[in-house]
Amino acid sequence: MEQKYKILSLDGGGSWAILQVLTLKDIFQKKYPRKEIKGHEVLRHFDLVIANSGGSMVLAALACNWTFDEIIKLFDDKTIREKIFKKLNFWQRYFPVNFMRLFGVKSVGTRYSTTDKKKTLENILRINNKTKLNDVTLSELPKIIGKESFEIVVTTFDIINKRAKLFRSNKKSKARAEVIAGLSHFDEVSLVEAIHGASNAPVNYFDFRLL
Repeated sequence: MEQKYKILSLDGGGSWAILQVLTLKDIFQKKYPRKEIKGHEVLRHFDLVIANSGGSMVLAALACNWTFDEIIKLFDDKTIREKIFKKLNFWQRYFPVNFMRLFGVKSVGTRYSTTDKKKTLENILRINNKTKLNDVTLSELPKIIGKESFEIVVTTFDIINKRAKLFRSNKKSKARAEVIAGLSHFDEVSLVEAIHGASNAPVNYFDFRLL
C-alpha cells in the first residue's frame, strides 16, 4: 500500500487561527483521550506544514511544543495580544495620520508597531519554555521536533517587490524559486523571522519598519 503524504495547512485570520487550534485539539483529544498532547507530537503526524498570517502563529506555538490550551491563550489573552499588536503612540504615527485624526478620520494610516511585534514574538516564543525560537533556524527545526523528514513552509508577501515569498526548512527542495531560477541562494531564517513577515497586516495597520 502506498504511503500517504500528510499536509497540515494553517491559514490566516485571527478568529480562523483559533478555529484551527480548536479543530486540532478536538481531533487529537479523540485520538488520545487520556494523554496531554503537545505541539511537537502534533507536527510529527504530518510530512509538511504550510502556514500564513495567523496560521503561522499557530505553527510557531506548535514548534514551541506548547499544549493546545497554551496556544489558545496566545490569541485569547488580551495582555499578550496587546504586547504583540502594540499601538503606535502619537509621535510614532506618520503624516498625514495625525493631521487626519484632527478632522475625525481614524481609519487611515498605520496603527501598530512592527518593531514591538517582532521583539514580543522573540521574547514569548520559546521551545519547551527554554530555547528562544528565534535562535533556531527553520532548517534546524525538523530535528528538534523529532522528525528530520518534516518540512515547513511559511508564505509571506514581499511588499517592496510585490510578489509572494516562501520561507522553507528544506534546503534541497526542488520547488524553491532559487532552484528553478538556477541560483544556489537559500534564505536561512528563524521561524520567528518568517512569521513576523507572514503576520503583518496591510500597511494601513502596520508601520513600515520591518526590522
